[in-house]
Amino acid sequence: MKRKILWIIGTFIIVIGLNFVCLKPSSLNKFPVPLTAQIEKTFDDNSVSYEWNGINRLYHFQVQLAGWRKVDQFGSDIVYKKGKNRVHLLTSRGSFHIYRDN
Repeated sequence: MKRKILWIIGTFIIVIGLNFVCLKPSSLNKFPVPLTAQIEKTFDDNSVSYEWNGINRLYHFQVQLAGWRKVDQFGSDIVYKKGKNRVHLLTSRGSFHIYRDN
């Protein structure tokens, strides 16, 4: 029984740990996006839409660990800031959209 509990805890730690390294920098101010997110559409140099299902609290935590600070939120539009760079993260079902704040 003890071995089974340790196996479950170990698996949980590995899954959470892998989730932390599964981010890649985007083309917009190197804002972190999930590694498996696919670019759906690029609108201009300041805006990209990604296809990915699963924006959750863990992702927002990872963004903060990457040095981005949440500065504002308007519904599903979250504003993050790192240094002088500001990025909006707009989420919807099955996709998310990031754009620079000029």
